[in-house]
Parts: sequence; structure tokens; C-alpha cells
Amino acid sequence: MGKLRIYFKPIWYNIMHHKAYAGFCVFGTLLTFVFITILLQVTNVIVGNTPPTDDPERVLYINSYVYDKQGECIGCCRREDVASIMSNVVGYDCYACTHFELGNILVNGQYIDNGAEYVEPNYWNVLQYRFVQGRSWKEEESHQPYAIVNKSFAERYFATDDVLGKEIEFQETTYKILGVVADVSMFSIEGRVSVWLPEHFNEYISTGSRFVETYVLFPEDVSVEIMKRNLKHGFDIWTRMQNWDNVRVREFSTLKEVSINMNGGDLLLMGLGGILFILLIIPLLNIILLSMANNSVQASEIGLRRALGANRFTAFMAILSENLVLILIGTLGGIILVTPVCRYIDGLFFMDSIVGRSMVLPEIDWMIVLLIVLPLSVLFSLVSGGIPAYLNVKRSIVDMLKGGSKC
Repeated sequence: MGKLRIYFKPIWYNIMHHKAYAGFCVFGTLLTFVFITILLQVTNVIVGNTPPTDDPERVLYINSYVYDKQGECIGCCRREDVASIMSNVVGYDCYACTHFELGNILVNGQYIDNGAEYVEPNYWNVLQYRFVQGRSWKEEESHQPYAIVNKSFAERYFATDDVLGKEIEFQETTYKILGVVADVSMFSIEGRVSVWLPEHFNEYISTGSRFVETYVLFPEDVSVEIMKRNLKHGFDIWTRMQNWDNVRVREFSTLKEVSINMNGGDLLLMGLGGILFILLIIPLLNIILLSMANNSVQASEIGLRRALGANRFTAFMAILSENLVLILIGTLGGIILVTPVCRYIDGLFFMDSIVGRSMVLPEIDWMIVLLIVLPLSVLFSLVSGGIPAYLNVKRSIVDMLKGGSKC
């Protein structure tokens, strides 16, 4: 402990006597890693590694609409159509159809503009929501007027933490809340839905359309190629039964592919990579230039250390350690501010809509922080502090003691 104290005492001394430099490093790093952390977390959501798609390459998506080879819509899939398709598909675990209806929900005596998703019991097996209260309804309970809401809906419209058994009304039917699921990001599949109801009560008001979207879950040992081939086989049989000869070849997608395409496709991921590079390179260059100026001021001190017996590596590590401390302080501050910044962005732009309550990031994935953000900050420190430190310590002792400006 004593050796560490001796080692870090001059580092702390330099930080306290160069407050402007230290403040710039910490604040610049804080801003950089706030947005880098958000960017990496959102990217992780888009590629489908967070609820409700923990295993997005096991689930295939069936779009509602059917198109001809000229790109014109010639029909849509209803629940009975999906049942016909799936009767000719082999090797899947289960599937679930969903249908969204807009409307007003009566909750705690007030009407709110908030649509609801009508789903089947298997929906909760195909999509892996995390329940924070209660549970989903079972097959034998699918004719009971139960509702499931997300956490932000429950917190906003009910004054108590325990909302199980509370009632909401939608389209003149009263439902009891059976479960509460954790919020998910607006960038994820089903990320904008906040109320789910049993399909049995769907009267297809106000859309008037009976089309559904469908998710098909396959076993873990089935390859994506076989999944798509099996589903296409069932779909082709169904289209022939409809006497549709001009149907465009259907290419089914995994939820990972759907999520990426829904948020902008590969072009978006390339754009996110470009933004990440810009977020790193601009503050990196600024800190390198500032570190070079700061090290020039400390040249005499470093020269004195060298004259008293410190080798170049020891002097290099002393300079680098100071930079590493500042960068890590800024990085940790940035990570702490991620959630408040996201909540501010939510409230400013995204929180309320006719679909439901949306948010950028409901929570931080700490594995991303530990495995990517922190190592990235260390690399950031090694580059921003290592280059100026190397240019400084390679100079001769005499030059440093003179306080010359040459590097």
C-alpha cells in the first residue's frame, strides 16, 4: 500500500496543479464515452442480442402482406392462413400471430391514446420478455380477460408498485393485469408496444383488417437455411391453394435480419461504425495535442526524475499513468450519465406515442461496458497519453532539464 501511495502521490500532485488540463481530459472523455456507450448499447439491441429476442436466429418472421412479381400487394395473411401455412411446415417448436389495434385505453378513470397488441399464449414462448411482476396467461386462460403491460406503463398510470389485478378497459372490454414485463428498447422487435391482450377478444376495431404478423420458433439445432427452406415450402403450398401464380418469391428473415432491416439495414451499421470512429478520433486528437503541451510544461520535472536514476520506461509509465487515471475517471463518469442522458432524450423526443411508451435504452448491458467500453477507454488512454509520453521521454536529460520545446 505504501509503494502505491508513493507511486500515485506525484500523479495526484500533477493533476491538482494542472487543473485545466485534467478538467479538459475528464470532461472530454466523459462526453465521448457517454455517447460511445449509448451507441454500442443501441447497436447490441439492433442486432437482436437483448430481450425480447435473446436468440434472434431461432425465430423467423412472416410478414402480413403477399406481393406479386411486380411488387403489388395481392393479399395478406390472416390467422387461418397462417394455420394453413404452418400445417405444411416441419421441424418448428411453435408459432404466434400478433395483431395491433389503435384505440383509447381507460386506466384509473382517464382515457389515454394507447394501442394494444392482441397475441396468442405462444407469443410469450417465442419472444422472451422478462417478467418483473406476475406472469403470462396459459393456453387454458386465453379466453379470460387478462392484460399484460410493460413497466413504464404501470409506473405512469398506477400510484402503487403492485399493479397485479388492477383493471384497464379497451374497446369496451375490461381486463385485469396479470403480469408486468420489463421495458425494452424502441429499437428492438415489438419495442414500441406497452399493452398486450388475448387474441380471443380481438374484434378488429378500428383497423377493420384481419391481417397478422407471425413469429415462428425453431429448435436450437436447426440451421437458419433449413428453417427458411421449411417455412418457404409451407408458404408455397398455401399460395398455390389460393391460385396465385404470380406471387413474388418470398425470402423469410430471422428476427436478427428483421431488426437490422427495420432500423436501416447494413447501411445503418456502417453509419454507426463511422460515428463511433468520429467519436473516438476527434477527442483523441484533441487530448494528444493537449497532452503534448502539458508534457512540455512538465519536461523539467521528467528530466529531474531521469537525472535521479529513473529510466525511460519508468518516466514513460509515470506520464501514461496520469493520463490513464484521468481517462478512466471520465469514462466512469460517462457510464454513470448514460441512463440520465437516455431518459432526457426519451422525454424530449420518444416517450409517448399512440403505440405506447418508447425509450432508447431501458437499462445498461454491463457486459458491453466490461468487455468493450472499458477496454476501449484503456486503448483510448494508451494512444492519447502514450504518443505524447513517448515523444517526451525519448529526449535527452539535458534537453528536458533546459525545458526546451523540441520533441
